[in-house]
Amino acid sequence: MDKSVKILILNQPFDNQTGGGITLSNLFEGINPDQIAIVCAAQLVNTHTNFEKSNHYYQLGSLEQHWRFPFSQMSSKNFSGSIGKNQEESKTLGSTLKKKSLKGKIVNEMVFPMVKYLGVYQASYSLEPSEQLLAWIENFNPTVIYAQAHNIQQVRFCQQILDAIDIPFIFHMMDDWVSLASQSKFSKLIWKKTTEDEFEKLLLSSDKVLTISDYMAEEYQSRYGINSEVFHNPVDEEFWTRHQKADLTLSTHPTILYAGRVGLGIDSSLILMAKAVAKLNQKLTIKVNFVVQTENQPDWIQKYENVSYRELAPYGDLPYIFANADLLFLPYDFSEESIEFIKFSMPTKASEYMICGTPILILAPNDTAIVKNALKLGWASVLTENSLEKLTESLSSLLFDPTSRLRVSESGRNVATNYHTKTMVQKRFFKILNDCSTKKDHG
Repeated sequence: MDKSVKILILNQPFDNQTGGGITLSNLFEGINPDQIAIVCAAQLVNTHTNFEKSNHYYQLGSLEQHWRFPFSQMSSKNFSGSIGKNQEESKTLGSTLKKKSLKGKIVNEMVFPMVKYLGVYQASYSLEPSEQLLAWIENFNPTVIYAQAHNIQQVRFCQQILDAIDIPFIFHMMDDWVSLASQSKFSKLIWKKTTEDEFEKLLLSSDKVLTISDYMAEEYQSRYGINSEVFHNPVDEEFWTRHQKADLTLSTHPTILYAGRVGLGIDSSLILMAKAVAKLNQKLTIKVNFVVQTENQPDWIQKYENVSYRELAPYGDLPYIFANADLLFLPYDFSEESIEFIKFSMPTKASEYMICGTPILILAPNDTAIVKNALKLGWASVLTENSLEKLTESLSSLLFDPTSRLRVSESGRNVATNYHTKTMVQKRFFKILNDCSTKKDHG
């Protein structure tokens, strides 16, 4: 990375918990922390935020976050300004993180979800750059902006920053949330057209657009007429291969592992796997275990034998955990709402699953980015039917057929090496950052 490049990152901090944060961390790994500035909302800054990768963090708070009455009376007042673990302002951050009042819990868990459901949220809340923030950015003097956005407020915020600061702008799309599939029918009816129009305007205003999958790139070319480059989460070979699976012999108590989020687009297929494990275990002398490793324990787990919950592990432990499993599970649901939400996405953990060497089983609709990519490159066993019988058969084959296990394991490792290593991906990514930064000097 050219030392003259200074990058302003909008809406996503470095962390090892969220897909956007992990991808960000791996893409920008190795860049001098003094060359990077982060601007993100107070709600995104927490104990998982990595302050080592940037020496310049600005927390968006009450100066930039605006609620209309009466919600302005219920919203929390967050600190706006520079933060960091070695700075005085971090004391304010720490106190913000600790304050979890009953009133705040009721507002966050009951009032605001209802506001979003009714479609009022988009009209009641705005995110706007303050004079203080613009002065902070000017003082940092960036040569290029890299941004993610996960809602219409962040899209508008990006556009306002872009309008205020005349420097090259790179936009990276993680999920096609613009469809508003995760919102209510009320919200979708009211805001879908506006969201699509403002999102398209931002894409067309960008100097470079990055997408998360080949399928998303194809869709955005068709939908918006824009060309994009695909950047998925790259993997550090040295980090992930230190526990890479070498022996594919089944454990005495075979384990299927799912690690990630639960909720929209995931839960039904996780439950189907629990049923498939129960069905398979009826025929076996050994018992197969299904482990769900996620932030919160799903209610349905206790209904099934040989299904257990595991808390999220430190990121540094994942290479061992993934390689120690006998099978890694990548599911998506088959409902229309789920497909609309996840259709063009690639899970952050897909490349991490590949490189660890443990065989991967995908259960997902055919018309999804993950299925198209896996079928094209062969890095997983793929089932595109929402069938208990078929899933049980696929599960049995990938567990007890040594040839299948070896083929999928080797293919996964090869695809990770050929497409997703950090060295390879960063070479392309840094070139984009350098090339865009050069535009500031020449045009």
